[in-house]
Amino acid sequence: MSTCTTQTSHRAEAQQPSHSAGAPTPIALQLLNHDVAIQCFKATPFQDGDDLFLNLEQIIPLPEAAELMVGVAKKEKEEKIVERRQIRSHRLRLEFWQLALDALERAGISLFANVSPGKDHWLSTGSGLSGVHYRMIFAQNQARVEFCFDHSQQDKNKEMFDALFAKQEQLEKRFGAKFGWRRMDENRASLIVLVQEFDGYNRESWPEMNAWLVDHVRRLENTFDPEIAILRQIIRG
Repeated sequence: MSTCTTQTSHRAEAQQPSHSAGAPTPIALQLLNHDVAIQCFKATPFQDGDDLFLNLEQIIPLPEAAELMVGVAKKEKEEKIVERRQIRSHRLRLEFWQLALDALERAGISLFANVSPGKDHWLSTGSGLSGVHYRMIFAQNQARVEFCFDHSQQDKNKEMFDALFAKQEQLEKRFGAKFGWRRMDENRASLIVLVQEFDGYNRESWPEMNAWLVDHVRRLENTFDPEIAILRQIIRG
């Protein structure tokens, strides 16, 4: 900790520090953002008989402002940490999605052909029916594929979901695995999902993740594309 001391005569009056632009207090706050704490004291000598004394008065930061300054500096530091993590996540997702889209293209899957890599943890593409789409999810500990009902009318989403849930056995046999059926009555949307755990933020896992996505996106489209006509009738009904 740096300490600056100002010595004055015993006749000097205490002066308040300036808070104008470039004054010591704002500078001290800026330095706190770099983990440098500064305290400045005003030293006032005085004499009592033959005894000499020195009175130290903290003037930067003012005692009542010190706690506030530390709190502000801590908050700004935490915000910067969050921002750096977010930038890292965005870059990681952009890199992963580019590889995933390339893998789909090489496999001859055109479902996401018109989709570009993004900063979000998901990529979505249409099914040819408004409010119904296919989605891929890239998370820290898993990958997912989803068939989503997200029409503007909640009751239509639930009706479409229920129509396919009535065919659960047939659809899961067509796909070759069990689905996660998420009606989510409290939400507007409903989902049919498949999930696989991965160490998603480890680049060494990406080839396996992309192979899984390629296989499951292909099977998801083959399973639900024949159902679009039925779902269209529900929306129009």
